[in-house]
Amino acid sequence: MDTVIFGEPEGFPIKFKSDQIERLEYQLVKMVAEANIFERFGVHEFAEILYTSVDPAFRSQGLATEIFRRSINHFKASGFSVCMSEFTGPMTRRIGERFGFVEVAKLNFRDFRDAEGNQVLPNANEEEFITVAVLRL
Repeated sequence: MDTVIFGEPEGFPIKFKSDQIERLEYQLVKMVAEANIFERFGVHEFAEILYTSVDPAFRSQGLATEIFRRSINHFKASGFSVCMSEFTGPMTRRIGERFGFVEVAKLNFRDFRDAEGNQVLPNANEEEFITVAVLRL
């Protein structure tokens, strides 16, 4: 799990190894900006749980839930009042719902565009989407 702390509404300076992930990240940063989390929740910074994934061999053991639990506890202890996360699959969305994350933005993967306006995932179906959600701590 990567944890990034936003302090600037412009985004963050992460460099990804995968071109496709970097192209997806452009759209995600745009979604977060459009969700207007800073103004909407009255904060100047927020914590983020970024791209949570568990190796298939270790799934269904509560690892992702524990990652969220520990991260949320850490963010609370660090004084954050808001945590944001992106949910790309049904398993992590359910975990987010159990912790009380509230959806602030949603986009089908097929509608993702890179900085040049090119479709990133043209073969995505209706069930494949990303949700940006926020939890008040």
